[in-house]
Amino acid sequence: IRTFYQSVMGSDLLFLSKVSKTGIKELFASNKYAQHLQVMSRFHRYSVNNQMLIYLQKPNATLVAGFNKWKDQFQRNVMTGENLSSHAF
Repeated sequence: IRTFYQSVMGSDLLFLSKVSKTGIKELFASNKYAQHLQVMSRFHRYSVNNQMLIYLQKPNATLVAGFNKWKDQFQRNVMTGENLSSHAF
């Protein structure tokens, strides 16, 4: 005999499985997956989280620099609240 908790968890897992399958199919069918792979290949030394941030902010980026690099190498100051396009080359 299954408990209520087991019944609910079982149906949740089925639902999540269906949603995941649908989402994965849509991802592979769209151009977004290919774009994300391109970003991953250009920034392979970055963490997955940073790759995702780059993809979400500017998928066609070719160079990325952190705060200290802007300050030290480019003699540019990044002010609080500025966004990516403020200093894009």
